[in-house]
Amino acid sequence: MDQITCKRVKELKWTVHVESKGLDFEIHYDFHDEPHILLAQIAQKTARTVFVKACNNIDKCSVMPRKGSPNYLTSPMQLETSGVNFELFWNLDDYLSINEIKSNDIHAMLKTYGVEAARETIIQEVECVWRLRHRGGQEAPEHDR
Repeated sequence: MDQITCKRVKELKWTVHVESKGLDFEIHYDFHDEPHILLAQIAQKTARTVFVKACNNIDKCSVMPRKGSPNYLTSPMQLETSGVNFELFWNLDDYLSINEIKSNDIHAMLKTYGVEAARETIIQEVECVWRLRHRGGQEAPEHDR
């Protein structure tokens, strides 16, 4: 594992040690003379300061439970992105099921996977809009174009 260790001359209340390999990383805290510490707050503060490498053509990425899954807690998770970068996901095939990649970007599907995949994407998007209208729901603004 790669190691990054910060050492300082002055007396510290706590030290941090980070180990990383590939997409996995561990953060080790060593607290000095601290009687009671709420680790959840420290973890949240640390998570806010972690910078994940930016990806071309993806502005936002969220981990979501799989849509239509009956049990939220035990369902497999999926990534939902704002933007498309198929090559990035192909390189993560050890961590993601790349056989289940879907996109509502018809042009990206056509360029990457061909006309049949683009056709299936059009059908899925039309069915989604139809279901929303049939149920009396409001469709998403991107479907109004």
